[in-house]
Amino acid sequence: MPLCCALTHTHTHTHTTHHTPHRYYVVTGRYPFEGSTVYTLFENIAKAEYQIPPSLDPDLVELIRGMLHPDKNKRFSLDAISSHKYLPSSFFISFF
Repeated sequence: MPLCCALTHTHTHTHTTHHTPHRYYVVTGRYPFEGSTVYTLFENIAKAEYQIPPSLDPDLVELIRGMLHPDKNKRFSLDAISSHKYLPSSFFISFF
């Protein structure tokens, strides 16, 4: 179940999942999930149905897929994100 639809969650999953759509928007110019109603939006989030522009760097695509994975046990943790090869090692130091 995606975080936005779950009643309980951990802070780590809140941070990675809650902010990922905004990060996706920054690099693609659109939000990852769409729906004509709230119900269809939640369905698309639960199914992890989104389009990744083919022009994105393959490492960035891997990072996005890991951050948006619908299974919280397979979704990237903050440690996995901060050590991902797409991000420079100093990236998270400037934010935290």
